[in-house]
Parts: sequence; C-alpha cells; structure tokens
Amino acid sequence: MNKREMKAKEYLVKSIKVMHKNGFHGTSIKDITDELGIPKGSFYNYYENKVDYTIKALELFYNYLDESYYAILRNKELSSEERVVKAFESMIKDITDKKLEYGCFIGKLSLELNGADEAIVSVLNNLHERMKGKVEQCLLENTNRDPNETEYISELIMYTWQGALMRAGTSNDMKHLENFIRYLKGLLI
Repeated sequence: MNKREMKAKEYLVKSIKVMHKNGFHGTSIKDITDELGIPKGSFYNYYENKVDYTIKALELFYNYLDESYYAILRNKELSSEERVVKAFESMIKDITDKKLEYGCFIGKLSLELNGADEAIVSVLNNLHERMKGKVEQCLLENTNRDPNETEYISELIMYTWQGALMRAGTSNDMKHLENFIRYLKGLLI
C-alpha cells in the first residue's frame, strides 16, 4: 500500500461514522471533509466522488467484519455450528456495547440505496454474497450436510440476521437480536 492509499484508508477510518450515522443521502462530501478537518478539494485527491468513497467505505467495513467476526468462523477448536453462533453472538455483544448507535452500515445502505446507484448496489450485493458464503463455508466443514441445504440454511441465517438487525434498530430493542440467537441455536445446535 502506497502513501496515498494509506492516507485514503486513514480518512475512511476517521470519517466512516458520518455516513454510518446519516446514511448515503444524509451525508455530503462537506460533512466528510468537516469530520476530517480537511478542505473539500482534498477529498478528491483520494476519492473520485461520493460513490467511490462509499464503495471504499463498504469494503473497509466488510474487512473489519471479516477480521473481527468472520475470523471466529475459522476457529477449528469449535464445531462449525458453534462457530456460526459464536460469530453472531460476538457481533451482538459489540452492537449491545454501542447501544445500537448506528445499526449495520451494510444493511443501512442496502435499504437506503435499493436500486439507486448501480455501482454501490453491485458492491452491496457482492458483500451480502460474501457474508453468506463465509457462513456456508463454515457450515460445510465437519458436517454431513447436503451442500444445497447448507446454501439454503446460510441464506436463511443471513436474511434472518438482517431482519433482526433492522427490527432492533427501528425499535431500539435488543430482544430481536436475542431472539435471533435463540432461533439460530435451535436451527443449528
């Protein structure tokens, strides 16, 4: 990674919370540059436009999920089913600690930008598939599951997770995430 790429990543880390909190349409480039304390023109040294910034922010967020939570899915000390439950329990713990401050960045933008910008929607769809794939890959290990059934179960888990996150965020009630874990355990363990 060269200096320019490192600076662009540093700026994403420092400013992603603005878009996470306000959404795509509620965030202007000025909001981002104000958060960073840089002139608006400097933004364009690192990002082509707000869409480019958003795509890079989504990738950064996904990488955070992968390093923080999906790494649990690779822990061979637990059964594949236990790893899936642990990964989601870990996400819920962080969400609880933050008191549902902004909800899920990927989910929030998915709802807001449904069909709006093809480039962002394509990245969002890719991220959803990658997340589902991580769960599916984990479940296929150490089990005698049918691959087609495992794909279906992984998709069901991700859809249920997204719905639980959305409900928890709109009602500001963690019971939806607690129920998700209860259902997940019933499904897998």
